[in-house]
Amino acid sequence: MSRMRALARRLDRTGAGPALRGLARPVVGAVRRRRVDRVAQELLSSGLFDAGYYAAEAGVDFPSAAVAARHYVRRRAERRWSPHPLIAFAAIPAAVRDTWVKGGVAAMLAYFRSARASQRQWSPVFDPTQLPAGGKGAALAFIASLRDDTVLPTSPRLGGTEVTWSQARSRAIRTAQGIRAQVPEVRRLNQLKPTGDAPHTGWVELGRDLVDWEAVSRSLPERVAGRVSIVIPAYRDFRMTLDAVRFITEHTADHDIEVIVVDNGSSGPVSQALAQAVGCFPRTEVVRLPINYNFALGSNVGAARSTGEFILFLNNDTAVREGWLEPLLERLEDDAIRGVQPLLLYPDETIQCAGIEFLAADFLPAVPLAGHPAEDARAVAGVPFSAVTAAALLMRASEVVALRGFDPIFVNGSEDIDLCLRATERFGGSFAVVPRSVVEHRESRTPGRGLRIPENRRIFLERWRGRLPAPGSATLAALGLEVAHLRPAGGVHPVALPVVVRPRQAGMDATGREVPRLRWSIKNPAPGGWYGQRWGDTHFIEDLGQALEAQGQEVVSFRRNAQLSPATALDDVNLAIRGMFQGSSRKSGASVVAWAVMG
Repeated sequence: MSRMRALARRLDRTGAGPALRGLARPVVGAVRRRRVDRVAQELLSSGLFDAGYYAAEAGVDFPSAAVAARHYVRRRAERRWSPHPLIAFAAIPAAVRDTWVKGGVAAMLAYFRSARASQRQWSPVFDPTQLPAGGKGAALAFIASLRDDTVLPTSPRLGGTEVTWSQARSRAIRTAQGIRAQVPEVRRLNQLKPTGDAPHTGWVELGRDLVDWEAVSRSLPERVAGRVSIVIPAYRDFRMTLDAVRFITEHTADHDIEVIVVDNGSSGPVSQALAQAVGCFPRTEVVRLPINYNFALGSNVGAARSTGEFILFLNNDTAVREGWLEPLLERLEDDAIRGVQPLLLYPDETIQCAGIEFLAADFLPAVPLAGHPAEDARAVAGVPFSAVTAAALLMRASEVVALRGFDPIFVNGSEDIDLCLRATERFGGSFAVVPRSVVEHRESRTPGRGLRIPENRRIFLERWRGRLPAPGSATLAALGLEVAHLRPAGGVHPVALPVVVRPRQAGMDATGREVPRLRWSIKNPAPGGWYGQRWGDTHFIEDLGQALEAQGQEVVSFRRNAQLSPATALDDVNLAIRGMFQGSSRKSGASVVAWAVMG
């Protein structure tokens, strides 16, 4: 092509260029048409083109599969549209996607015919590595043999959920039709989307008619008693969201729940992969918004769509653990409790959030136990909180509706604290944290999550200045910790972060004798998460901790990746459970114990 352009430039200099180009144009057009026909025919014969699915994507009623294939080759391959319901563009490796976009259909076909393609997932509902007969060509042979009742080899992320070809195809077509139908609305809203220096009030205006709260309020008597509606906003992600839904399904089998995933204006390929994956689970639906309405409005749409007596707002970067829901519902039986959150842990098993407290007048609140070992959260079981996080927040649907949900003036930040303060101001009472309920939280993994934090903080303080809860920390007091200093952090509108000390304390041993109460920090070589929970070291440390506590001691533990946490400064004794290799690596057999008393 570059040679042709160079030749055209030389001809232009001679003055013969325009005339020759006019003569050559029909020839070039014929060559291009033949090339398109050849690639289209190759695409059709590969079995990787579903004309009905592509028609739904393009919004065109094609007279034949051949016409549809030519249309795809000419126009849509570069737009990252998929030719087949079992190929999710968002699930394909990034390097392959780039080659696909640059090289068009020919490059795409070369990849899917290669041995590499049989070693990678094509979509959440089609994973060739799960085929009994692997190797080059196995995936194409499987696709060629599809019948309506064929059970697909799905991604392990679906947890063994059975999906047939008919189910996957019909869901993919419905999703594609929905995305196509929203295109005019996307164009209109993108012109109205708030930008510039003050987008916050603009989101209030744009979202004013998104939820009809009066209609939702009138339908409150129709809500299903006891049902928990779990609302999960998601943006530009399907993998974390899929994991979140899978863990809910695995660990909430015995309760009446519904899961509403609000796709907050993700791109078409991501929306398609999300609908394919999440739609496979029972009691789950995906609601797609035309643009990203942010956390507040997205959550409000999910709440309005829900049918349960209770609404649980949940981030998509979370993983609930066994037995997580019942303790939350039990705590909410207290009429004085406005809402409850579980104990949120980082993947390394340290605390991400165990309640939010206001530590200084007219300062933003802090998470006092962030970074502490999980054992410290036991102290918050009976502590009343003015606010908790909406990363995992269970409330009564009637109160959420009465408060009109989250205030959209907050753009991905401070909306949860504002909601909590409005709830206690209107209904009284307080919020609670339930340490027996544990949820892992990867925190702030959504793109653009923290872009508006300064403005959110300014709006929050202007709204609540002079009406904020009285400063104090019942959490730190329950742990026997004293606040030595408050350190402002966060620029113009800072958070008051506590610098704490632990005075010497006395305890009682099993015989009732008074002994020095030391804080024992046991270093666990196991990794965080469910995998480390299975290690023998973890069970040994739990038994050891109980024995030490029976002797009047305080015991906490840190997993492998958290052993240098700043919270270890509070410890009196460090006790390391060693592995086979230095650095607490994995091992088998009995543990070797080393300990040191910190002076």
